[in-house]
Amino acid sequence: MESGYEGTLLGDCYGANTGIYMRSNGLIVHAACVAHARRKAEAALGNHETHAKHLLGLFRLLYDIEDESRGMSPAERLSLRQQRSVPIWEQLRGYLEHEMTDVLSTDKISEARSYILNQWQGLTAHLADGNVPIDNNQCEQLMKQVALGRKNWLHLGSLASGYRTATLMTIVSSAIRNDLDVKSYLEDLLNELHHDHTTFLQTSVASMKN
Repeated sequence: MESGYEGTLLGDCYGANTGIYMRSNGLIVHAACVAHARRKAEAALGNHETHAKHLLGLFRLLYDIEDESRGMSPAERLSLRQQRSVPIWEQLRGYLEHEMTDVLSTDKISEARSYILNQWQGLTAHLADGNVPIDNNQCEQLMKQVALGRKNWLHLGSLASGYRTATLMTIVSSAIRNDLDVKSYLEDLLNELHHDHTTFLQTSVASMKN
């Protein structure tokens, strides 16, 4: 890749995401979003309820472990996943391969089964890195802010206004992601910018007089 980035790309299994992994010659690891796999099973509740409920139950156990890992260091989270999540993933794979032999290719649950098996490497990538989240729900929720407000931003007045709006949304989203009070964070940031600007002007004026 031209950017030279090496690391993990977390996202759904959209072709562009998997394409980045393939074009990077292995420098970028694709970690697939487990929430997307879970949704496939949830969508099949009306098709094969028994299978769908079993899969959802296993996903629930995995997310319970993730809830326990909140506040842990990456090393602690990785250790927890290795001890408790890995066996559940092994159980999940065994169920898909050996207990779902009655599933037809046209069944809705078959889509969930194929998705999980085909994306297995990406879905389990978080088991090898305590820094990688199990899903990208947090990012998707931030993107919804943009989608919900898009109609309000059709007319921003100018190109410069668009850039300023994008900058403001980035700051707000960063505050939300770090569990900060947005209003207080913005006030503090603006006060710091004003202070720095005032200090700069005072210094410039003083140097001109000298």
